[in-house]
Amino acid sequence: MRFHTFNRSFSKFIISSTVSVYLSLAMLLFSSLFPGFAAASEEVELSLTDQNLDTIGLIWTYHRPDNSPTGNSTSWKLRWSPDGDKIAVVFFDDTTLILDGKTGELIKALGSGAEAVLQAMEDKNSTDDSKSKSTRCWGYTSNPIAPILRACVWSPDGKLLAVAGDHKKIEFFNTSNWERVHVLEGHTGSILSLDWSPDGTRLASGEGTDQVLPHNQDDCKYIIKLWDVSSLSTLSTGKELFTLSGHKDSVISLRFSSNCSRLVSASDDRNLKMWDPVNGTLLYTLGEGLGHSAGVLDVDWSPNQTLLVSGSRDFKVRLWNASTGLPLGKPWKDHNCVRSTQWHYNGKYILTAGVDQTIKIRNATTGKEMAIFSEAEETNSEVMSARWSPDGQTIASCSTRDATVRLYGIGGRLGETDDATDNWQIGLAIFFIVAVIGIILIFMPLRKEFREHRK
Repeated sequence: MRFHTFNRSFSKFIISSTVSVYLSLAMLLFSSLFPGFAAASEEVELSLTDQNLDTIGLIWTYHRPDNSPTGNSTSWKLRWSPDGDKIAVVFFDDTTLILDGKTGELIKALGSGAEAVLQAMEDKNSTDDSKSKSTRCWGYTSNPIAPILRACVWSPDGKLLAVAGDHKKIEFFNTSNWERVHVLEGHTGSILSLDWSPDGTRLASGEGTDQVLPHNQDDCKYIIKLWDVSSLSTLSTGKELFTLSGHKDSVISLRFSSNCSRLVSASDDRNLKMWDPVNGTLLYTLGEGLGHSAGVLDVDWSPNQTLLVSGSRDFKVRLWNASTGLPLGKPWKDHNCVRSTQWHYNGKYILTAGVDQTIKIRNATTGKEMAIFSEAEETNSEVMSARWSPDGQTIASCSTRDATVRLYGIGGRLGETDDATDNWQIGLAIFFIVAVIGIILIFMPLRKEFREHRK
């Protein structure tokens, strides 16, 4: 009797163990066949890692409604608000759009093209059949009278937005009511670049003539101006502090260090320069024949402020030692001009984008391309600006010909299509069918053994 009881207990143990092992193996097989299911059924890890890079995908797309896919006023630069709630985008027809960073909905349209944007939103069938007008990097404006906007930047507290361009002015908008509250003048050429110091006290503006729809060539001086904007938040007037001279071509990008003690500039003269923004002196020139072989289009600091990354018209991305001004290692090759570069806040990744119509996430040490996004290729559009959100979880980009802003984010590729949903349903059905069949096949012989032991 005890023997039979032992056998029954042992058989139950065998059944439960076998079923558990079988279910585990079946689940492992299912997860390998349908890797996205596990990620879709769990909360997506929001910090950027090598493991979730492949889940980054398109979350929303904003296409300017008064522009046609064949081309209208080109979008040029975009910047996130400090809180990550809004995105500012400047266009070639004196238009600045403020978008909701979460949904992509239009919050406000500023400038000469604002009325056309709002009218087109009311008329959903409105399209503009303007033909494209090619240049070195594609650029077009439907309103040649309106000034081209080239740059924008938010104040660190998010209360002001500065925009600038071919009208040689820096305009400031109060972000609570979007009224223009200040204008700084002093440049004689187009303003191609802006950056606000992290402490909010200084604004840097770079002058030049970009090779896309060039303007003000005769009056351009290739200078940088530093402005005291510490009192702008109290609606007082800013004032010019210094004029920095030294570049021999257009100043296309400017970046303050996080402690505000350094300002780096990138120029079409192939060089980068390091400045002291406190007294306006030149500290050193990066490169001097050792760096890029064509104009430098963008620059950014590493999170620890020891390195710099730059993108160039020579189809290359370079790392630099910020202390010595010397390039580090070999440049990373790209397929065309690199218009945009930015370090991720965790220091592990660098975002690049440009005329090859793609956005790339690269390993910040090796330059290896970890992820590539090519949605702009569908409209043959260069990606002029791509930026991490302040929390590092999403990427906003703007492209030229299609005048489109796109947002990419972690988890964006999970369940992208109806087909993907169908695949999960089919996969689940297959899993349960196989599991049930397996349990039956395992249980039947053991059930027969149970009956024999009862006799």
